[in-house]
Amino acid sequence: MIVQVPGQADFAAEVGTSFDLVAGSEHVPMQLASCEDRGSDERFEQFSLIFTAPAGAPLQQGSYAVEHPTLGNLPLFLVPIAGGAEGVTYEAVFSRRRAEARQ
Repeated sequence: MIVQVPGQADFAAEVGTSFDLVAGSEHVPMQLASCEDRGSDERFEQFSLIFTAPAGAPLQQGSYAVEHPTLGNLPLFLVPIAGGAEGVTYEAVFSRRRAEARQ
């Protein structure tokens, strides 16, 4: 089954909203802090997402189920890029062909 992951514009519209990272039976609240373009052009969409989570969130990089009330349930590969007593910061990076460029 192919999962349609939202694009950069979809995520950009949700900056500042809450997501749930699902780690086993645990749901960890995260906030989408930013959605940044990383060199997109007419053929490729390249962007990154930065999420912040409370201290105690899982620190391992890996694929996680992420839930959002508007965007739905998404599989995302998250990499912790900072962590400490104040919380954990994760990054997800996307690089994919635009649908228009596939034709």
